[in-house]
Amino acid sequence: IVDYPNWIYAAEYLRNIYGFRMITDYMDDFTGFLNPAEKLVKENCYKLLNKCDGVVASSQFLCDIATKYKDNVAIIRNGTEYSYFHQAYEKANTTTGRKVIGYYGAIAEWFNIDVITRCAQRFADCDIILVGNVTANRSELERYPNIQLVGEIPYTGLLEWLKRFDVCLIPFDTSTDLIKATNPVKFYEYLSAGKKVVATGIPELLPYKDQYVYLENGPDAFCDKVELCLSGKDTLATAEECFKFAQENDWDIRAEQFMKEVLDVYPKISVIVLCYNQLDYTKQCVKSVLEQTAYPNYELIIVDNNSTDGTAEYLKQVAKANTNVKIVLNKENRGFAGGNNDGIMKSDGDYLVLLN
Repeated sequence: IVDYPNWIYAAEYLRNIYGFRMITDYMDDFTGFLNPAEKLVKENCYKLLNKCDGVVASSQFLCDIATKYKDNVAIIRNGTEYSYFHQAYEKANTTTGRKVIGYYGAIAEWFNIDVITRCAQRFADCDIILVGNVTANRSELERYPNIQLVGEIPYTGLLEWLKRFDVCLIPFDTSTDLIKATNPVKFYEYLSAGKKVVATGIPELLPYKDQYVYLENGPDAFCDKVELCLSGKDTLATAEECFKFAQENDWDIRAEQFMKEVLDVYPKISVIVLCYNQLDYTKQCVKSVLEQTAYPNYELIIVDNNSTDGTAEYLKQVAKANTNVKIVLNKENRGFAGGNNDGIMKSDGDYLVLLN
C-alpha cells in the first residue's frame, strides 16, 4: 500500500522480488503542495498511478484523476476515531462567558484568511482559537486581539481545545485543486464531538450542506452562518444525529472497506473440496488450507456427500467460524463428479481449484 508517490521505487522493488500487488492510497492532490520537490512528487504520482494494480481515492476529484490512468479505482472517504473525539462532547455553553469559534489543523497558503479576519471583526466579543502550525499570513492574523494562535499540539492534547469550541470552522480556499481534492478529516472529528460546523464550499462537503455543515465562501455570508450557530438558531443536525453519522464513518469501518478493495486486486479463487466418511482426513485438509494459504482472496467450498461419521456437524462449525468457508451438505452420495459440480455451482471465484 503506497501512501506517498516517492515510495514507488521501494514498492516496485518489493513487487519484483516477492510478487506483491501494489495499491495506491490516493489521499491528496500531491501536485498541490508547495515545496522544492514538487516536480519530482508530481512525476512519481503519475508513474505510481500507471504502474499500480489498484487505486483507493479519498475524494471524487482524486478518483476522476486516477481513472485517467487506471480502471480499478475505488472511493473510500476519510473518517474519524469516534471513541476518542466523542470525549470532547459537552453541552452548549449557556454561561455569560465569551463564546469560542475554533479550528485545528495547518494554517497554510490554502487557508482562507478572509473569512477568519471577518469573523474576528464581526465577533469581537468571541475568542477565535486557531490550533495548528502557521506557515502563512501570521502577521495578518496577529493584528486581531481576539484571534489566539495556539501553534501545534500533540494529538493527545487536542480534546481540551475541542471541548471549548462552540462553533468549529473549516475555512479552506476552495479555488485550489488541493482543497477540491480534500475530504476533510476534521469534519468527521468535529461531528464526533457533536459540534456545529461552518465551512467554505468544499466540494466533498456538498452532500452534507445544511444538514451537518453550513457552507459559505463569502466572508459575510460565512459569518451569518457562524452567528446562527452561536445563537442556537441554526437548523443543523442535533448532537445525537451527529454522533450516529460519525460512528458510521469511523476509521474501523473505513479499514474494512479498504481491505475489501485491496483484496479485489487479486482474482478470487474458489477451492472446492469433496468429502465422504473420512472425518480425520477432512479435518487435516481443512486445517491446512485455512492455516497455510497465503493467497489473500479465496473461498473454501466443502461438499459432503452424505457422510455418516459426523462430518456434517464438523463442517457446520467450520463455516460458522470462517466467513470465507461455504458448505454443501448433500442428502445423497452424488459421486465424485456430481459432488464437485455441486461445489462449482456454489462458487463465485474467477478461478476454480478442485482439491482432491
